Amino acid sequence: MNLITFAYVMAGIRTAIGLSPIVAIGPVSRLFGFPGEQMNPTARLMARLFGIRNVALAALLVGAARGQALLPFVFLLNAATDLSDVFVITVPLARRQGLGRAAGSSLILALSATAAFLLGWSQTGGAAASRQPPPSAASSAQVIPWEGGESLLLGRRRAPLSIKVSPRTGSPTLIMGSEDITAGDGIPIHQHLDEDEILFIHAGHGIATVGDHEQPIDRGATIYVPRGTWHGVRNEATALTPIQLLWIFSAPGMDDYFRTISTPPGVEPRARTAEETEDIERKHGIRYKP
Repeated sequence: MNLITFAYVMAGIRTAIGLSPIVAIGPVSRLFGFPGEQMNPTARLMARLFGIRNVALAALLVGAARGQALLPFVFLLNAATDLSDVFVITVPLARRQGLGRAAGSSLILALSATAAFLLGWSQTGGAAASRQPPPSAASSAQVIPWEGGESLLLGRRRAPLSIKVSPRTGSPTLIMGSEDITAGDGIPIHQHLDEDEILFIHAGHGIATVGDHEQPIDRGATIYVPRGTWHGVRNEATALTPIQLLWIFSAPGMDDYFRTISTPPGVEPRARTAEETEDIERKHGIRYKP
C-alpha cells in the first residue's frame, strides 16, 4: 500500500470513528464500556465534539493526500492529536475512576492510531520534510539517454517501454519512463486511482483521450492526467512513424505494474487468466474502461 492509499484508508477509519458518537452514541458507549449512569448531557456533548474533531482531521488527511506537499505535517498532526488522547485517557486509569474497560479500550485505540500516523509520517521522510536532501540524492543523480533505462516489452501489446527513474534508481517519490506506440496501436483508455500522470509527446502525432474528449496531439504536447481521470493515446493506422512519449507519475507503483505485466526483450510473455489480470490491476490501482 502506497502512502496516498494509506492516507485515504486512515481518513476513512478516522471518519468512521468520528461519526460513531454523532450518529450512534448509545451503542458505541456501551461497546467501549462506558457506565450508563455517566452518559449525561455533558458527556454526550463532549463525545460529539470528539467526533467532529475526528471528521475534521479526516478531511485534512484527504486534502493532504490530494496535494501531497502537506502530507508529512498532517500525519504528524494526527499523531500528536492521538498522543494527547493517550495522556488524557491515562488520568481515569491512574485514578481508578470506574472507567477501567472504557479507558483501556480507548487507550488501545489511541495508541494504535498514534503508531499508525507516526509510521505514515516516517514514510514521507519524517524530519526530512525540513527540505534537507537525503544523503543518497547526489549519488543517484544521473543523465539517462533516450535509449537508456530498464527496457521492457509491455503486456500483450509488446510495446517498447523503458523505466528510467524509479525507486530502483534512487527516486522514492516519483517515476518516469518512455514508451513507443507503433502505427495502429495505442494505450487503452484507463484511469489511475493513486497517482497523477504527465505524458509528454517526444515525437510523432496521434489522438489523445482525456476524460470525455478526444484531441489531436503532436510533438511537444503535454497531457496532464489527474488521478481518477480516464485517458488514453492512440497512433493512427496510417501513421508513418511511432509516437514516442515520456510518462511521469507522482508516486511509485506503476513501475512495479509495468514490470509485472511485461517481459525483457527476447522473453516470451506469460499467459494470465482474467482473474489474475484483475488482481494485478486492483493491486496497482489501475482500471481499464470496458
